[in-house]
Amino acid sequence: MTIIPALFVIIVIGIILLERYKKLRPSPIKLRKKFSNITAWMEMSREERHAWDEKHKKTSMEKKKMLLGQIRKEYVALSKRKSMS
Repeated sequence: MTIIPALFVIIVIGIILLERYKKLRPSPIKLRKKFSNITAWMEMSREERHAWDEKHKKTSMEKKKMLLGQIRKEYVALSKRKSMS
C-alpha cells in the first residue's frame, strides 16, 4: 500500500522538475538568434564594428543618464516627503 503513493509522489515531482527544466533552458530560436548576431558581428569590417560599438555606447549612456535622472527625482521627492512628516 505504501509503494503506490510513494510512486505517485515520485512521478509528480519528476513532472514538476521536467516542466521547470523546459522553462529554464533557452529555446532553439534564442540560441539561433544569438549565434546569428555573433556571425553578423564577425562578418563586419573593423570600421563597421567600431561604428556600431560607438553607437551602442552612446545609446547606452543616454539610457543610463535618463535612469539616473529619474532616480534623483524620486530621491528628492522622497526626501521632501520625509522632511514634511
